[in-house]
Order: sequence, then C-alpha cells, then structure tokens
Amino acid sequence: MSGGGKWQKGQSGNEKGRPKGLVNWHRAFTEKGAELHPTDSAGKTWFERVVDNVYRIAAGRPSARQLKAAEIVFDRVLGKAVQAVAVADLRPESREQLIESILETARALREDEPQSIQ
Repeated sequence: MSGGGKWQKGQSGNEKGRPKGLVNWHRAFTEKGAELHPTDSAGKTWFERVVDNVYRIAAGRPSARQLKAAEIVFDRVLGKAVQAVAVADLRPESREQLIESILETARALREDEPQSIQ
C-alpha cells in the first residue's frame, strides 16, 4: 500500500484471503436443523420442532424473545424477505407526459360529472 491510503494497481487489500475457521451460518443452521432432536420421542428434526413451536407461539401470546428467536432462525435458513421497491422515471420529458396525462384524466372526470341545475 502506498502512503496515500490507496492500493497499488493489482494489489489486494486481503492478501491472505478469508481466515480459516469462520462459521458459515447458513450451512450451520441447515445442518443442525436437519438433525434429529435428541429428546423428541416422535423422531422430529430440530426444524420440525421449530416449526411446531412457531405455530404454538403464534396461537398464544409470544414474548419478544420468542419472536426474535424464530425470526433469526428463519432469516438464516430461508433468507430475509425481499421488499419490492417501485422506481418512477421522472426525467423531464417523462414528467411532462405524466402531468399531461393527469390533466387529461381530470378533464375527463369533470366532463363525466352531472351538471348542477341552477
């Protein structure tokens, strides 16, 4: 690294790569979840017991801790929920077209209104 705080061309900021021994949380949750629960007489896996508990909790009054625990497990296993985002194209020409379209709609609505008798 040069004195300016920037890397030289072709030089990596992480020469040794990812350190060994880091936990892959998704894999760890998935593997543990697929294991049979040691005390379940019905032979259910950890995942099956979690799902049963989530439904049991949902039927009652869950504590904040219970909800957070379920959220963490499901976020790690299923992934976080995707949130849709709408993007409007408001370039000047599009904006003018949008304004004209709104005005046309307003005029059409006004024409459809019954005229009051005076």
